[in-house]
Amino acid sequence: MNSLDLHEIDLALCRSAMYEALALGFGAPTPATIARLIAERQNRDLAEIAAMLQSNSQSEESDGLAACVRQLRLCADARAFESLQISHRRLLNTAKRRSFSSRRNWAILRDSTRPSD
Repeated sequence: MNSLDLHEIDLALCRSAMYEALALGFGAPTPATIARLIAERQNRDLAEIAAMLQSNSQSEESDGLAACVRQLRLCADARAFESLQISHRRLLNTAKRRSFSSRRNWAILRDSTRPSD
């Protein structure tokens, strides 16, 4: 195994850790969510992983990834479990409304572009 292979494996592991964190973040809040994303040591480790991915990326979209992870730790509401649950429900309700609205708009567009018989 050469150093390039090792580098690619390290990057794959970093991406895996970030995907796991995203899955936790989008899921319903649990004590595990807080422990994994906000606890000091875990948040620092996740920020380091994000920085490694950011430094290896050519994409402008990765700018600030580590800073976003660190920001989780600084968010006062994130430490209050009940507040986190309320925010999550609010976010999901907004997403559901937008999804319904998008589907309805798509159906209207689809129906308006069909040729009439």
